[in-house]
Amino acid sequence: MTQEKEELEIPSLEDFTESSLLDQIQNKEKDEEETDEEKETREAEEAETKRLEEETAKLEQEEKDRLAKEQDEELTEEEKEAKAKEEEGSFWGDVEAITGNTVEVDFGDVDPESPEGAAIREEVVASKAVQSNLAYLEEQFPEGFKVLQHVSNGGQLKDLLDENIVDYSNITIEEADVDSQKTFMKSYYIEKGFSDAKALRNVEDDEDSDEGLYKNFQTALKEKQEAQETTNKATFERQEKIKLAQDAQDKKFGETVSSIISSGKVGNFNIPKKDAESFYNHVFQHIERKDGGYALTIPLTNDNFTEQLQQMFFGFKKGDLGKFVTAKAKTENAARLKRQLKKDKGVDESSSEKEKRTYGDKLPTLGAFEA
Repeated sequence: MTQEKEELEIPSLEDFTESSLLDQIQNKEKDEEETDEEKETREAEEAETKRLEEETAKLEQEEKDRLAKEQDEELTEEEKEAKAKEEEGSFWGDVEAITGNTVEVDFGDVDPESPEGAAIREEVVASKAVQSNLAYLEEQFPEGFKVLQHVSNGGQLKDLLDENIVDYSNITIEEADVDSQKTFMKSYYIEKGFSDAKALRNVEDDEDSDEGLYKNFQTALKEKQEAQETTNKATFERQEKIKLAQDAQDKKFGETVSSIISSGKVGNFNIPKKDAESFYNHVFQHIERKDGGYALTIPLTNDNFTEQLQQMFFGFKKGDLGKFVTAKAKTENAARLKRQLKKDKGVDESSSEKEKRTYGDKLPTLGAFEA
């Protein structure tokens, strides 16, 4: 079935005369012309619309101000001060605006803009920087980060980089280096338990095989790399478990020490509440892990030698200094008795001297005594 196409006749330039073109332009301009009256009406309407919008905005702002004023009147003095300070901004807020580094800090009762407040914020910033750097290392250097994590968990670097252990991940032997391939394959078979002679024959068989020496070398190297990776992974996981167990033990130990000190009584000693926290910190400054447990370390200097020995002796006697205290009490009682005897003796001597001055060498008569 055929469709008839209508031909679209496009007028040519010859169809338009000069006058007709000019008439069309003039008619268009005439249509676009606006009378003075219409212009005044339009401008008046626009001005009225703008005035209404401004008046509405003003009323809305006045209502907001009124509500805000009512809310401010209900605030306490402390809340007003806090609000005023927030509106004024803060020193650290200005710092964050400059650096673009926002840090959430709990200052507690400390003034954020005091030296103490700066120290608290600096600690938070440093901690955040450490975490950020660790995240960067983990992303950019995953293998190196694993080693770092292993050491931070208490592991030893030699567990992973023992000089007697070959690091197969770094071995690359070119296909043309046949001697190195033979040396590797010989060691590979010896580690499998073959003798030197049998290992050499196996290397020769690899050369004569369809795969060829290089292909067999690649297979053996991949096997070694995967086995070493599995071993290292197990080492990482084992050390991580040790660290988790150690952290749990440390937490329990710390809670035990804290509960004892917080109770305000250690053995026969009473600990004042004001000294509890500082004493707790002092204790943990001298505690170290030892043989799966904990030990107190006592640093010695010429200035504290006697004091520290006293602490050692107290521990040596397991806190029982009763007989030493008793001996000291007995010594003090003896000294007190001697002083009393001396005092009494002095009184007697004084009386004798008085009588000697009164009677001379003669004995007093009975009349000298009153009944």
